[in-house]
Amino acid sequence: MKSTFLSITLLVLWNANLFAQSDKEDDAKLAEQLKKATAICLVEITKVTEVDARPYDGNWQAELELKTLRSTGKPPKSIQIIKAYGGAYPPGRRPPKLVKIIPHKLMVKGKKMWLVFHDKKVVRCWAADAKNIPAKVTSIADSSKNQKALKKMLNSANGVALVEITDVSEKDGRPYDANYTVTVRFKALKQRGNIPDSLTMVKAYGGRRRGFPPLPTVLKHDSMKTGEKHWLVFSDQYDAKKFPAGIAAWWPADAKDLPAAVKNFVEKK
Repeated sequence: MKSTFLSITLLVLWNANLFAQSDKEDDAKLAEQLKKATAICLVEITKVTEVDARPYDGNWQAELELKTLRSTGKPPKSIQIIKAYGGAYPPGRRPPKLVKIIPHKLMVKGKKMWLVFHDKKVVRCWAADAKNIPAKVTSIADSSKNQKALKKMLNSANGVALVEITDVSEKDGRPYDANYTVTVRFKALKQRGNIPDSLTMVKAYGGRRRGFPPLPTVLKHDSMKTGEKHWLVFSDQYDAKKFPAGIAAWWPADAKDLPAAVKNFVEKK
């Protein structure tokens, strides 16, 4: 009995040692990758295009178009990823092993993720809401250049606030040549500067016109729900194209990528 217990204890300690060694090796590898990185960024996938050419001896590929949210360096605007190899291989020979840096489940429009690039090649990936994102990755992306741009935006904003959504209502005015809009009402929990008590976003355009302007991308009509809390930065100027709904930036209250400077700006006024 004692012998069995001792064996189990030694096995647990051996596995723990292996995991610790693996973590150290991964930390060293990450440090080297960050040192050589040409871009470290938080991106949002804006479009996914897949082509499955396996029936014609080609590969199954996906092209991801990216919008950069935070970055140091200049990441590419799109990346191509092989999801599966095609073609015929001689007996005994297998296709190359796929290196899955970006999980297939993240290759969806609207998904956000942290990426580390070596030129146009992705060497590391984390989902934006992952709990294991190394602090050094997000801190590098919050470089001095980005911090200066954020500080400038905060200082010029009409107001910055943590708000709680109290009501979300929709109105479809398209039968009367108006727009289909969503109005969000909220109460401020913390604030600095002047903020309204509601904002209106366009869900779909109505009326007759030569082409419709693009729908908002900073804050979308389905971004907020009653009871949720969000950080909002209200723009200092009216610009329907650049700042739809008057919002220059926003983050859910529990967002992992919320810059500390936003909270500090309000709480340390």
